[in-house]
Amino acid sequence: MSNLVVFTNRSGSTMLCDILAYANKTINLGEVHSCVRMYNYNTPENRQTSLFRQMRPSLTGIYYNEETRGGAHIGYSKARKQKNDIIKQSPQEWTAKEQLEKQSMDINFIDYCCNNGVNIYMTHRQNIAAQYISTINARYRAELAPKSPEWANDHSTNESQYIFTNKDVNTRVQYNEATVYYYWLHMYTSIFIEQLMMWRIVYEKYKPYVKLVSYEDCIEPMDFSSIGISQSVVKEYKLETKRLVPTPHNTTKIIVQDDHNESIVKIGAWEQNLHYVERFRYLVDV
Repeated sequence: MSNLVVFTNRSGSTMLCDILAYANKTINLGEVHSCVRMYNYNTPENRQTSLFRQMRPSLTGIYYNEETRGGAHIGYSKARKQKNDIIKQSPQEWTAKEQLEKQSMDINFIDYCCNNGVNIYMTHRQNIAAQYISTINARYRAELAPKSPEWANDHSTNESQYIFTNKDVNTRVQYNEATVYYYWLHMYTSIFIEQLMMWRIVYEKYKPYVKLVSYEDCIEPMDFSSIGISQSVVKEYKLETKRLVPTPHNTTKIIVQDDHNESIVKIGAWEQNLHYVERFRYLVDV
């Protein structure tokens, strides 16, 4: 049977997808709106299937980019429907992810999965402060840290600054602090809270269909017995030549610079944002 993982960023969804695909021998499609990443677990045979090859293009990369200024909604919707149809018509079983992001999320696809016997899992991370810290660190690694020549030289071979495998050269990456701009932090704080809001809306809509998978109880300790995956399967996964590993490091020391004058440090801005995020903890109370 096929599987859909509905998720917010930094909630363990990639690991959950890997384990589901590994245990059930399904084709791991990763995020439907994006491309299939090479860090997603798939057998060599799965990578040769027409479903895998057809799902490779990244729709957000094509339609939500600097040229379109993130506004090519009509083109994206048409292309997303084509991807959905490819999945629906495939005779092969699959595992995929649907991100709870207001631009890319396709509610029609979730409806289809609910009505056609697809297993639907929804990641749940109770500690939203830790999730927020992980989100900011991931965005920092992807956008701001590479501007440093030292970082680029040491970490340029990794497939992603979001996901790490045991083969990445930067699994030992350490940085004591991260320097970000005030407007940048404000933007990603707002995006993070919006995803929490979408999580609650979707959870309320699909409660009868979804199986919540706790980050703290299942994903972090790698114990998936609550969804029928034995520890023996997890042990086999950990013996794979290439496998996912936890993010090696997240700093909690965030230095916030003024937007217009880098010499000015906005004292207390990081703590203010942490406090603000904590006010939305009720959104994940279930």
